[in-house]
Amino acid sequence: GSKQVSSTFSTIGEDLSFELDVPVRLVSSSSMDKYRQRLREGWFDIAVVGPGVFVAPRVVDNYVPLVMVDRTLDIVIAVDDEGPVKNVSDLEGKAVGTLLRGSGTWLIQRSIMREAGLDLERHVSFLVLRTGNDCLLALAPLQVVASGISEPILQAVEETISLSVRRLDRMQSVPAPVYLVHRELGLARRELVADYLLGRDGTKRYDPSVY
Repeated sequence: GSKQVSSTFSTIGEDLSFELDVPVRLVSSSSMDKYRQRLREGWFDIAVVGPGVFVAPRVVDNYVPLVMVDRTLDIVIAVDDEGPVKNVSDLEGKAVGTLLRGSGTWLIQRSIMREAGLDLERHVSFLVLRTGNDCLLALAPLQVVASGISEPILQAVEETISLSVRRLDRMQSVPAPVYLVHRELGLARRELVADYLLGRDGTKRYDPSVY
C-alpha cells in the first residue's frame, strides 16, 4: 500500500543522503501521466519505474537504467469464484476494476484483455480504483465483475476477505521496477547510488534483456 511505499522510499532517501552527503528528498507526482512528463523533462535525479511508466526504460533520454529489482510479477484478472464470468471474453459489456491509468497493473491487464479479443474502448467499462484491496472488495457488491491485480497483492488481500476469488487469466514474469539516475549525475555519485542499491536485498544490475 501507499504507506509501505512511503516507508520504503523514505528509508532509501535517508540512506542515500548519507551515502552522497547531500539531502535526498522523496517526491512523486499526482498521476502516472504527470510522472512520465516529469521523467521526460529530467525533473528527478533518481527515479523508480516499472512497466506502466515505460516498457523499455533505456529509451528515456535523460536517464541511465542502473539497478533493477531481482524478481518478476504475475498480473491476474480476478473474479468472484461463484460469479458468471468464466473466461476473459465473458467480460464484454461488463464493468471491470482497474488501478490507476498508467500503472503496471493497468498496462498488463489491458494487454491480457486485448489478447482475448476485447475492444477495450467499445466492449468494456472500466472502474478506476485506488488500491488492490479496493479492486477485490468491489467484486463483492458487484460494482465490477472482475479486477486486475498483481498476484502478491491478491494473495495478501485474499486472506482478509470472505470472498472466494478465482484467477481468470494471468500474464507471468512481468518485469519488476528499475532504478534510474539522471545522466547529469556524475559517474562517482552514480556508482555510489548503484553500490547502495545493490546492497539491498533482491536487487541486481540492470539487464536490458529482461525488458
